[in-house]
Amino acid sequence: MHSLEVPKREQWGPTFGDEWVKAWTYPTKHVSSGQVVEIDGVSYRVEDLGAGGDSDANSVWFIDAPVKTAFLSDLVFNGPHSYVADGHNATTS
Repeated sequence: MHSLEVPKREQWGPTFGDEWVKAWTYPTKHVSSGQVVEIDGVSYRVEDLGAGGDSDANSVWFIDAPVKTAFLSDLVFNGPHSYVADGHNATTS
C-alpha cells in the first residue's frame, strides 16, 4: 500500500480532484478470514477472497446485526472502473 499511494494520487488526483482521498489510512492490525472485529459495539466479520485486481488481499466485511450489511469495496462495480487502466486485469485474444 505504501508504494502505491503516491503513484495513485499522481495518476487519479487530477481526474477526481477534491473527491480523491487526501491521505490513505493504513491498517494497524492483521485480521484472518472468518475473524470478527468489534468497533464501537458493532461486530464485523471478514472473509478473505484472495488476490484480484490490483490487490493481493481482497476481502468482504459483514455485519449481521442490527441489519445484515456487506462492505464489498470495489469488488462489485457498475460501469467503467478507474483501475482497469492499471494493467492488472486479465485479457484474452
